[in-house]
Amino acid sequence: HSAQHSASSRRAAPPRGGALGAAVSRDELVGEATGTALLLTFGYGSVATAEFYGASLGLVALSWGFGVALGALVASDLSGAHLNPAVTASLAAAGKFPWKKVAPFVLAQLAGGVFASLLTSVTHGLGVGGPCPWIMGFGD
Repeated sequence: HSAQHSASSRRAAPPRGGALGAAVSRDELVGEATGTALLLTFGYGSVATAEFYGASLGLVALSWGFGVALGALVASDLSGAHLNPAVTASLAAAGKFPWKKVAPFVLAQLAGGVFASLLTSVTHGLGVGGPCPWIMGFGD
C-alpha cells in the first residue's frame, strides 16, 4: 500500500520549475540564482586559478563539471535547474515552461552570474571595475 501511495503522491506534484499556469515563486528564483552562482563560481574560479597559478586544463574542466553538478543538485528541486537563459527560453519555446516565468528566471540567472563574477574578482584580487585578464588570457 505504501508503494501505491508513494507513486500517487509523485504524480500529484507539479513538474520541477512549477506548473505551466503557476506564478513564479521566491523558491524558484532563489534556486536559479543560487544554482547559477555555484556553477559559475566554480567555473570562473577554476579559470582564474589556472591563469594566475598555472592549474591544468584538466583541473579546470573537472572544476567546471563539479560546479555544473553542484549547481544542478542545489537548484533541481527548487526550480528545475535551468541555470542558463538559453535553457529557460528553449523550454518556453517548446511549450514546457510558461513564458510569464522566463524574464524572472533569466533575471535570477543573471543575478547569480554577476554574484559569481564579483566573488571571483574579489577573491583573486581584481578590481571590480577593471578588466578581467583571466577571462581574455586563458589559453594564451
